[in-house]
Amino acid sequence: MFYDRFISLCEEKGMRPTHVALEVGISPSTPTNWKKTGYSPNTATLTKLADYFGTSKDYILGLTDNKTTPNKADAVMTNNPTEALAHYLFLKLGRAPKLDELLIFDSLVEQVVYKA
Repeated sequence: MFYDRFISLCEEKGMRPTHVALEVGISPSTPTNWKKTGYSPNTATLTKLADYFGTSKDYILGLTDNKTTPNKADAVMTNNPTEALAHYLFLKLGRAPKLDELLIFDSLVEQVVYKA
């Protein structure tokens, strides 16, 4: 989710991921680590990337298709349980949820909705 969006933003800007990493002050090997591990960057790096690309952090994380920063009301109020969980985890843990965490949550929500 994150890595694909990061690569897409690099391509839009005509930059290699390693060059973007250097531009924002992180190791040029970091994007490769993101690809291999599926992890997302920490809050500080995510903020630098959002500033560099001129997008919202949520957009880079793949939580929204809106490139601009949403206002606080939009970020807090959502009818999408997975999006709400992603925001909660990001605020509590300082990182985006891993894909497997979101898939497990989606599965649980479906079970609850279909049983109700």
